[in-house]
Amino acid sequence: MLSVIFYTFNNYMCLFIFCFFGSNDVHIINKYQIENINIIITKIVDSMFAQIEKLYNFGARNLLISNISPLDNAPINSKGRHNYYTYNISFFIDLIKKKAKLFYDKFPYINIIIYDTNSFYTYIKKYCKLNTFDDCTNAQEGNMKKENIKFFWRDFTHISEIGNIFLAKDINILLNSINK
Repeated sequence: MLSVIFYTFNNYMCLFIFCFFGSNDVHIINKYQIENINIIITKIVDSMFAQIEKLYNFGARNLLISNISPLDNAPINSKGRHNYYTYNISFFIDLIKKKAKLFYDKFPYINIIIYDTNSFYTYIKKYCKLNTFDDCTNAQEGNMKKENIKFFWRDFTHISEIGNIFLAKDINILLNSINK
């Protein structure tokens, strides 16, 4: 599920900083839009990289950024009204990639890994049963009577505990593959 990786692996420094911004956050920005959403997203990404630079100055050299998982795959989009990936989320992801490359060019002794959450969610949904899930479309929250069903989604916008375990394992596989 790897999207982009900029690194000069320095295994003597193993601290990983994980940055995440959710698709439901983009939904809220859209809902209460005060100014152009791309301006707001640019401010958010600039702020993220300002914080990343502070962490770098404190010695952090390994950074994992998760791109935004779109609501397109979530149960909230069952009626097709939350398709942000094409516009807002792709802008965010492209900006993260651009800023990560600029940051790496400025500080070449850092590992910057951008994890493609969207591809992970799409893969899980496509191969739901192969990944030991019973339901990758509906939310567990709305189906509490189905106790023995393994849901990928906890509620309409967040993945379940089991979904998070799968996500963590996939990220771990990615991180372990870097040194091979």
